[in-house]
Amino acid sequence: MIVRVQSASGQKRVEVGSVSTSWGELLELISVKFDFPVGKFRISRRPLHNPEWVNVDPKLALGSIGIEHGTMVYLAPDDDVVVESGPVFKLTPKCQHNIKARCLHCLAPADPDAPLASWLCNHPPTAFCPKCLPPEEVVESSPANHEKEDPDKPFKVDIIPYAQFMAEKRALCKFKHHLSTVCHSCAPPEMISYAGKSRCDGGHRPWPLGICGKCAPSNAVLHLQSYRRCDGISFKDVAAGERFISTWSANPGIQRAAILFGRFIDEPTETGNIGAIRAEVEGIYIPPQEGLPDGVRLLRDPHEASNLKVAAELGLEPVGWAITTLPRSGKEYGGEVFLSGREVRQAARFQLKFSDNLNHSRFVTMVIQYNNQGNIEPKAYQISDQGVAMERDGLIEEGSAVGFLRPKTAKKGDFLSSIIFKNKTVTPDKDFLPDELLVKVIPMKPFNPQPMFKYLHFPFNGTDVHFTAHVQVHRNEPIHVQFSDFLLLLFLPQVMEESLALEIVRSVKAGAPPPANVQARIDYALKKYVQ
Repeated sequence: MIVRVQSASGQKRVEVGSVSTSWGELLELISVKFDFPVGKFRISRRPLHNPEWVNVDPKLALGSIGIEHGTMVYLAPDDDVVVESGPVFKLTPKCQHNIKARCLHCLAPADPDAPLASWLCNHPPTAFCPKCLPPEEVVESSPANHEKEDPDKPFKVDIIPYAQFMAEKRALCKFKHHLSTVCHSCAPPEMISYAGKSRCDGGHRPWPLGICGKCAPSNAVLHLQSYRRCDGISFKDVAAGERFISTWSANPGIQRAAILFGRFIDEPTETGNIGAIRAEVEGIYIPPQEGLPDGVRLLRDPHEASNLKVAAELGLEPVGWAITTLPRSGKEYGGEVFLSGREVRQAARFQLKFSDNLNHSRFVTMVIQYNNQGNIEPKAYQISDQGVAMERDGLIEEGSAVGFLRPKTAKKGDFLSSIIFKNKTVTPDKDFLPDELLVKVIPMKPFNPQPMFKYLHFPFNGTDVHFTAHVQVHRNEPIHVQFSDFLLLLFLPQVMEESLALEIVRSVKAGAPPPANVQARIDYALKKYVQ
């Protein structure tokens, strides 16, 4: 039996056993359904503009009071709860009004120990309002006195998975329109753009040669992003990460960078982080680069296209990049440098490069460094949607020191959006910290550490000599085992036709030998490497 209950938050169905169920039992079910304490609400037979309150013995059966399957009743908060004695106001020396008026000086502060009146809420359970939102501890966000306090700067925003962020937005509109409809409140975040409109009917030359109030881009007001598109990152094969760290540890004064290949997966249910996305790393590739004491300058990679094809055949894609660094901190930075200005810009370019058709990216930046105890401690970040847009539209450049960015100076005749940081306009000759553009990602332990590849032998800078040595050592193994090494598979297009190399890749992925005709072609191609 179903009883329909209409309230300010919408209509809900309450299931009861039968018409013999007591009135008191129905009230308890309504209390659970709407999260109202029993005794703090009333039920009417008619709409609340002309109510007919039900005041009967709780022991009476529903059938005896005319409530049957499909009956509609109306819920309202108890008047005794809504109408309470108001707070006492006293005039202060700063008040400039009569006894009947109110101002900020005489309003009594809210009692932090007062019980929350959550039963008066008229919104979905995933939303909050002043009736049910507990007071939060105020956290000072201004720069601290670093001589007296820990210089480490914590992130001050509780970042949540993007799926949860969108679910909370949609919950706000749950009772306002159909689920298939999207409004401004529940729509996904709009694409940020700091470029003017190229087509404008304002009667001037196209932007950036001409500009008016209609086509001028908005200013870039720096703010922390409350959601992240990728929530965590882990290595499926931990040895691959350790191998890269060992390469850097041999000469930690010169920094290294590597591309992380893997896949994005939904966070396993067992971890309890519902809706989160994890980047699982299967292999590491070091591209051509110039290592510097304070960072890395990436060079053009002639094998990038073939690497992406091989990875795609394996079901992998670039999920991030790893960079090494020695500890970087200072009073001018307010503590630790999370990412340098150069690294922020390169990470933003990577996120633009490896993004979907809406320019949304899950690409992660992993920073590998030593902590205060001398142990390796990885940290991970993403650049916020705002930071990516600022790099794409040419608003920023590296600052005067490693940990800063600064606004780019506009060329003559061009127009660039202003950057607003802590309510002040940042001029092109001034630096600012990029912390507001960073989104923290969580480095995780592998959930199910089963490496995709059997071997981890082929070196990062492998040559024909290394290839020959590997083939000779493993010549008696089947193809799908012999070549089960990520870096070796990336190297294959350099020693044989790309189409044949991809056949080997497919064999490794399938975990089975290739067809006989393909096997014959592979044997012929490897003949010169096997003595």
